[in-house]
Amino acid sequence: MKSMIGRTQMGRSDRGLWQIYPAMAHETLGGLATIIFGDFLQLPPVGDSALFSTKESPGPHGQLATEGREAYESFNKSIILTEFFHQQGDSPAQIAFRDALMHLRNYNTTAEDYAMYSTQFWHNLSLAEQDEFEGVLHLLPTGEAADIVNKKKLAVLNMPVVCCKAQHHRVNIAKSRKASAEDAEGLEPEIYLAEEAHIMITHNLWPSKGLVNRTQGVVKKIWYLQGTNPKKDLPAVMFVQCPEYTGMY
Repeated sequence: MKSMIGRTQMGRSDRGLWQIYPAMAHETLGGLATIIFGDFLQLPPVGDSALFSTKESPGPHGQLATEGREAYESFNKSIILTEFFHQQGDSPAQIAFRDALMHLRNYNTTAEDYAMYSTQFWHNLSLAEQDEFEGVLHLLPTGEAADIVNKKKLAVLNMPVVCCKAQHHRVNIAKSRKASAEDAEGLEPEIYLAEEAHIMITHNLWPSKGLVNRTQGVVKKIWYLQGTNPKKDLPAVMFVQCPEYTGMY
């Protein structure tokens, strides 16, 4: 959805495609025919500026934002759809849901709309519905909420959990330790891991073999060097099984 794609994210996509297709690094988005679709009145990008924004972006992501804006401006054709098909059907519930979605788009949600949405809040679902959706990928409103869910997932594995703290090599180590994940381009100051935990790759590690950004996998083994302390030191090797991986084992 283009409303949720910000300038910085577009810049990262542009650079990522240069890595995947180095022969086309001189072309925007790796020279690929690219289509983005959606509605700018839908959800805005989180922690980023809209593609059409012309404001300067100070800070470490300023250049990425500029590249993202330039990539967006390279799109040369738009197709406008004049009919909306959020939800088909003529039952009262389907009509109410369709109307509520339109209210969301136009920023005029009503109390009745909220009451309808609240029936699908997690704590209002039946136990059968919660069990049905327990294993799916969750979208959460805040990083704090995501941390809570992730720690609960680790707890039910009934496996030893290790805390991997980032190693800082900058001159101002004290300042680096206080840096947020956003300041460090998505790198958390510490992460918790356990064998059988599900993880997601956030960089294009080996595109030709299926290890690309957003690839999901499962941690199978965590090994430390002899004589190191798992409470203080980082693992030497972590084995992750990714279904999309096509390389050697």
